[in-house]
Amino acid sequence: MIKTLLAVCLATILIPVFIQAEAEKSVAPLIDNERVRVWDVVLTKGQRMPIKKYELDAVQLFLTDGDIRVNNAHGSSKEEKRKEGEAVFIKRGTEIEEEMASETPIHSVIVELKDKLGAPMENKTGLPNAFPRPRASLVLENARLAVWGYQWNLGEPTPMHYHDKDAVVIYMENGSLKRSTPGGEASLNDISAGEIHYIPRGAKHTELLVRGKQRALMVKLN
Repeated sequence: MIKTLLAVCLATILIPVFIQAEAEKSVAPLIDNERVRVWDVVLTKGQRMPIKKYELDAVQLFLTDGDIRVNNAHGSSKEEKRKEGEAVFIKRGTEIEEEMASETPIHSVIVELKDKLGAPMENKTGLPNAFPRPRASLVLENARLAVWGYQWNLGEPTPMHYHDKDAVVIYMENGSLKRSTPGGEASLNDISAGEIHYIPRGAKHTELLVRGKQRALMVKLN
């Protein structure tokens, strides 16, 4: 499992695909592997990301509510309300500029989908696949991905499950999850809001919330 802590959330930090020309330093992605590049984006009121063409399909996941003014390359503009837990798919070739229109900052994570596909692994374990599962809600689904919202409850373990697909998990609370494998190996993970994990297909485990709160948006890659 590749584990990446959330980068420092400064209003001046934007992903390099959209970074202001005057910025002195490049910003590294939080995760960059053969399947995805993952970026953390925080916008404050009046701040905008210059128009740039998306080179890959992408999904934008919102961790806070907020209003965004979206300007396209043809000069038209519209204001959109975004909700915490919402996911928006962005097709490659899209050319837009996003400008914060709310009083409070809006925080999102952008997952760029690389062209290397990962075929689902056949589940020969006898375990259920990771999704669907109780308390999980399907947020977005298309040919490239499925986004699930999930909340852990204290003392209620998830079913022992199998990840047949690669996944990006964006955690939204502060809490401790105990992960256990079918073989009895266990680890305790203290997870902070905004932390992002990459789970490769083939993983098998159950999870139990032992402290705090925890919920997440999970991007299952097709």
